Amino acid sequence: MKDADLEYGQIVATIKPYTDKGRPISIAFLNWFLEHIYRLDQVAAEDAICDKSNDRGIDGIYVDENQLEIHVLQSKTKQNGTIGDRDLREFSGTLNQLRTMDALDAFIAGKVDQEIKDKIHKLGLRGLLEKGFTLRGIFVTNAPIDANGLDVIKGDPSIIGYDRAVIVRNYVDLNVEGGIKQKYAFAIDGTPLVFQAGTLAKVLVLFADGKELASMPGIADGSLFELNVRLPLGSTKVNKAIRDSIEQQSQHVKFPLFHNGITVLAEKFAVDKGTVTIENFVVVNGAQSLKQFLNSEKNISSDLKVLTRVIEIGGNTELAREISINSNNQNGIKPRDLRSNDPVQIRLQSEFEKLSFEGYSFDVKRGAEGSGNTISNEYAGKLLLAFDLEEPWSCHQTYKVFDEKYADIFARPGVTAHRIIFLAKMMNLVEKHLGEIKNAPFARYGLTQYALLTTIKKLLNSDALGKRLCQSPVIAFKDKRMECVLKLIDDLLTSIVIDLNHEMDQGALGDYKSDLKSKNSVEKLMSELLRSYEKDKARGKADSIEERLKACGISKLGAILAANVKSR
Repeated sequence: MKDADLEYGQIVATIKPYTDKGRPISIAFLNWFLEHIYRLDQVAAEDAICDKSNDRGIDGIYVDENQLEIHVLQSKTKQNGTIGDRDLREFSGTLNQLRTMDALDAFIAGKVDQEIKDKIHKLGLRGLLEKGFTLRGIFVTNAPIDANGLDVIKGDPSIIGYDRAVIVRNYVDLNVEGGIKQKYAFAIDGTPLVFQAGTLAKVLVLFADGKELASMPGIADGSLFELNVRLPLGSTKVNKAIRDSIEQQSQHVKFPLFHNGITVLAEKFAVDKGTVTIENFVVVNGAQSLKQFLNSEKNISSDLKVLTRVIEIGGNTELAREISINSNNQNGIKPRDLRSNDPVQIRLQSEFEKLSFEGYSFDVKRGAEGSGNTISNEYAGKLLLAFDLEEPWSCHQTYKVFDEKYADIFARPGVTAHRIIFLAKMMNLVEKHLGEIKNAPFARYGLTQYALLTTIKKLLNSDALGKRLCQSPVIAFKDKRMECVLKLIDDLLTSIVIDLNHEMDQGALGDYKSDLKSKNSVEKLMSELLRSYEKDKARGKADSIEERLKACGISKLGAILAANVKSR
C-alpha cells in the first residue's frame, strides 16, 4: 500500500464493500481499518462499531483483554487537507468524559444515543475501569495529521493517531510476492559463530544492531515474512511487551537476555570485517519483533542488540519450509496452522485436485490463499458448522473450527470435496440475496449469511428428497443437475428473504449483533421462516421441493446411494 491509496478517491473505491453495508464513508473506513490494520475478524469489527448518530464523538468501542485497555475509536475521512488540532482536541475532550467511573456515570446520564449506553453497559466498562483497565483513544483518518494535531497527541498520551502514513506503514498486503531478492549488509558486534549442519546448511549466530534490523527491506509490506506462518499480528500482549522494552532505553542492554531473537534464511551469506551480507533472504521467525523495531526505530539505541540466526540454505525450498514450520511450532500459532498437515486436510486437498471441477481448489495454510475458486479450510469449516452441524451462531468463533469441534466438522466420511463445493455454491447464492434484505447493516453482518445457510438446510430437510440431497450433495454433480438444483435454492432464498424482511419489520432480532449469537433467538427466527414457507406452500404460493427436485432428475433413493458410494 502507498500513501496515494488512502487519498479520498482511492479509499472510496477500496472500502466499497463496507459502504455497501449502508454506512457513511467514515464508519465504512473504520470498519476497513479494524479488519485490515487492527486485525479483528469481521464479526468482532462489526461489534466494535457504533451505528447511530449523536454518538458524542464515539464511532466504536473495543475492549482489549490482553492489554487491559478500553479502546474508544473515532474515524475522520477527508477529501483533501490535513487533520489539525481541532478534531483531536474534541476527541480528547470526549475521552475525558469516560476516564473515571464518576465521569462515565455522568456521561451515561446525559444526552447520548441509547446504542452507546447499551454498548457501555454490555461491555461492562464501569467494572473494567474499576479493575484498572486503561482508556485509550484511537483516532483513525485517511489524511495526514499535521504538526498542530501531533502536538495534541503529544499532550494527551492516551491518544494513538492512525493517519495516512501510519496506516500505510502498518498495512500488510497478504497477496504481495514474498521474499527479498537482493543483498543486504549490516554490521555486527564481536565474532560470529559459524556452524555447519552437515551438508544441508550453514548457520551463522551473531548479535545484530536493532536499528539495522529495523532497516531491512520488506518489513512494511510483509514480503520479508513469506514463509513465516504468522504475519505481524498488530496490537497483542507480546507486541506491547516488545514495544515497551524498546521505548525504555535503559532496558536495551538487557534485550538479548529475554528476547528469543530472529531467524533469517538466506540463499547465501558472507562475513567480512564486522559486516554480514545476506542475499535472497526471508525471515521465518521474528516478524512481530521486526515490525515493532520499524515502528519504534527512533527509540532504538546502540545498546539494543538482537540474537540473530542466519541459515544459508542455497536453493533448498523444502528445507526452508521445514525450518519455518518447526521454528514456529515453538511459538504461539493458530490452531489452523497446526491442522495444515493433518491427514483429514490433506485428504480433502487431494480430493479437490482429483475432482478438478470448475477450477476449485482447497487451501489449508494461512497466507497461501489463491484466487478464483479457492476455498480455504477455515471458510469450509464455517460452512460445515452452519450447514451440517446447524450452529450458525458459532460461526464467528473460528477457534471452534480447528479446536473443540474439529472432529465433528471435518472428520466424517460425508465431508468430501463435492460437499464443500456444493456448500460454497449455496453460500454464493446466499450472498447474492443479502442485497434484498432491507436492513443493510443486518444484511452485511458476518453471521447473517450463516443463519440463512442453516435455514436453507432446514427447509430442504423438511422434504424427503431434499433431505437426501443434503446427505449426498454429490448427486447434484451428476448429469448436469447442478444448475437446476441451484435454481431451486435460489428460488427458496427469494421466498425466505421476503419472509425475513417481514419478521424484521415485526421486531425480530431487535439487537441482531447479540441475537445472531444466541441459539434460542436464531432457532426461533428459523422456525418462523419455515412456518411461513409451509403456509405459502399450502396456499400454492411456493413450489414443492420434492416436485422441483424430481424435475432436476433427483428421484430414486437407489440412484442416490449408488452415486454416493461412487464418490467415495
